[in-house]
Parts: sequence; C-alpha cells; structure tokens
Amino acid sequence: MQAKHCAIPLIALVVFLVLIAGCCSPPCASGQWCDNGICCDQNWVNCSGTCVISNNTNCGRCGNVCPGGQDCSEGTCCNQGQTNCNMTCADLNTDPNYCGNCMHPCPTGWFCSNGGCCESRSQVFCGDRCVDVQSDINNCGNCSNTCPLYHTCSGGTCVPDTSGCPPNQIRCSDVPGPLGCRPSQVDVFNCGFCGNTCNPGEQCLNGACCPITGDWSNCEGFCRQLQDDPDNCGNCSTVCDPRMVRHWGSNPKRNGDCWDGICHMECVVGNPGCELA
Repeated sequence: MQAKHCAIPLIALVVFLVLIAGCCSPPCASGQWCDNGICCDQNWVNCSGTCVISNNTNCGRCGNVCPGGQDCSEGTCCNQGQTNCNMTCADLNTDPNYCGNCMHPCPTGWFCSNGGCCESRSQVFCGDRCVDVQSDINNCGNCSNTCPLYHTCSGGTCVPDTSGCPPNQIRCSDVPGPLGCRPSQVDVFNCGFCGNTCNPGEQCLNGACCPITGDWSNCEGFCRQLQDDPDNCGNCSTVCDPRMVRHWGSNPKRNGDCWDGICHMECVVGNPGCELA
C-alpha cells in the first residue's frame, strides 16, 4: 500500500500505532485503522470519504482491482486459494513457512501437507497426525477413507486381504491360516469380495455375479456375452467399428455388429470414412 493511505504494516504493533496516530486526529479506536484521514474498520478502505469493505475491486485501497485468477486477502491480491501472510501470499495447505496458518512454520526439512507439517513428502496430514495414504487402512487414498473389514490399503486403494491365503483366495474371517480364506473368484457367498452373495440363478464368474444361463464372461467386473456384444466382441474390450452395418437385429444370437464373437465387416453405403475400414 502507499504511505499516503496510511497502510498498516503487520510487522509490529508499535509501528501501527504511530501511523494511525499521525494520520487521523483523534486517533482511531481499537479495531480500526486510518486510511487517508478516515478511520475505517479493519479490512475496510476509504473510498471518497466512505469506508467500504476491502474486496476484489477495492483491495487494500480504493479502486485497486485484483486481476483475473486472484482474490483479495487482507488487502493484498493473491492467487486463488492463497492467503496474505504478512504481505506474502501463501498456500496454507502446502507452504512450509505458513503451514495451516500464517504463524506456523514447519521445522527445517519438513513438508507441509494438507495444512500440517510432516517429515516425509509421501505423508499427508489427516486430522492430528501424518499418515501414508498409500498404505494406511484408515486413510486410504485420502483422509478418512477407511477400508472395509478384511481389506488392506495398497497404492491408495482398498483391496481384499490375501495374507496367509492360497492363490486366488482372500481372507474373510479371523480364523488364522488358509481356513479363514475363501475362493472369491468362484464362491457365490463371497464373490469378488467377502460377504458379496450372488442372487439365485447367478454364478460367481471370476469374481462377478453373472447369470447361470447363457454364455457370459466377466469383463472388468461386468457380465458380458462375447458372442454378440459389439463392445466386447469375442473377448473383453474388443469394440466393433461403429461404421459397420447392423444386421440381424431380430436374431438374439446376432445382435448388432458382433456375430458369433466376430465383428461384421460390411460397410454402410455413404457412411463417412467407411471406405477406410
């Protein structure tokens, strides 16, 4: 701020008192400051003899407009998400010099994460402590994301616990060793994860509950019929070219572009780009 507006440095209360005493007479009351001869409340500015709140169009002084992408913070234009800390714009979530608030620096070598000081860059401050969200079952991936029972946190994602289990089995009870494990790929009472029971008429197919009747496959957790699914034709994720003609719509075994697990390759006349197929 310019001296003629009697801006208040935040470094020392003594300097503040001297400035307001010399600028306004009588001196401003407690909680006010002197802006160009007018006493205004804190975070307000003098605009042509009227005190207005300091905002994006009058930031720190009358007519001082913050540019796009910035907001007014305690009389200073700062990037959005930042706070004015003693005339320095800081992100209180990540700045180790102003971590959580303007008066809280982190120890040397520490990192500011989520407004808290942590020793390691891989940690995140959650509530009152620093945790590794890549492996913490109570803060998996982000703070307060608790993994379900019989799950662990791996890479920030809750996954079934396989400790002490044979291959393709997961732990579903407190019974130690293999007796507490279940084959989640085929178990209709623990399909994909513990306690997931398939409905009557369904089978557990590679960890997904799919109808017993019909030729079904598990494609990333979804049941698909690969013989006639144009988005999973012959195998999961094989998508038929949308420029191909759709025949045999009335035949349940030949629905759309996928016929018996093979994408039909006949072009529709006049379909843009079809000649390139």
